Amino acid sequence: FLYVRRDENYNSLVMIDPQLKQVILEKIIPVPGVVEGNPLIYLVEEGGSEYVFHRKGLNLYLFEIKSGKLVWNRALLDDTYDIVVDNNVMLLYSTGETAVVLQNIVSQKTIGDYKLNSPIVDGHSLKENIILRTKNSITSLKTYKPFLRSIENWTQYIDENDEIKWFKYVYDNLFVVTKSNDLYCINGKTGEIINKNQIGHHIDFLRYPEGDSDGNSPKSVILYAGGFLFGLDPHNGKTLW
Repeated sequence: FLYVRRDENYNSLVMIDPQLKQVILEKIIPVPGVVEGNPLIYLVEEGGSEYVFHRKGLNLYLFEIKSGKLVWNRALLDDTYDIVVDNNVMLLYSTGETAVVLQNIVSQKTIGDYKLNSPIVDGHSLKENIILRTKNSITSLKTYKPFLRSIENWTQYIDENDEIKWFKYVYDNLFVVTKSNDLYCINGKTGEIINKNQIGHHIDFLRYPEGDSDGNSPKSVILYAGGFLFGLDPHNGKTLW
C-alpha cells in the first residue's frame, strides 16, 4: 500500500501487487477535513471477498478490492472517538463515555454492545480479543456475540487509589504498570491477577526479546527501573534476578 500526496486537495490510496508489478487499486482521498492523523490501512476478508479499510483523521472508508467500489464512508463524531480493528470487526468507543459498540466492518451491523464502569482511556486488538483500559481497570471483550451471553470476557481492577499507566502483552499475560510503580501480571485469558510486584522505582521500560532462530524463547522479561535491571518470569511476573 502507498499513500501518495498528489497536491493540496487530495491524496491517493494505492494498492500494488509487487509480483505482477501492477496497480490493483487506486482511490482518491480528499484532503480537506481529514488532514490530522496518520493514515491507517487494514485488509478485511469476509464472505470470500477482500476489502481495504482506511482511516484518515476522523474519516473512515471501506473499498472492495476486486471492483474498486467504495462500499461506504463515514466520519467519527469528534476527536474523542476512536476505533479498534480486529479482522472484520471494529469496536467504536469514546474517551468521554463508558459505552462501546462492536460492529461488522463490511455491513456496519451491530454485533454487540457493552458498558464499562468508567470512561475508556484506550483500546487495543489482542489475539482476537479487544482490550480496553480505564483509569484503574482492564477489560477484555470478545470480537463476536455468543448466544444469550455478553461480549465481555473479563474485567480486572487495580487499587482504586492508583492509576494504570500502560501495559504490555507477553505470552498469554498482561504486564500492567501503574503510577505508584506497581507491576501487575494478569492472565490474558481469565483476567486473574497472577502476581503483584511492588517495584518501588519509576519503571522506564519493559522488554521481552524475540526468540532465537531455533525457536527458543527468552526465559525472562527485562525491566528497567530506578537505574536497575530486573529479570521477570514471563509466565507469572515474579522477580528472577
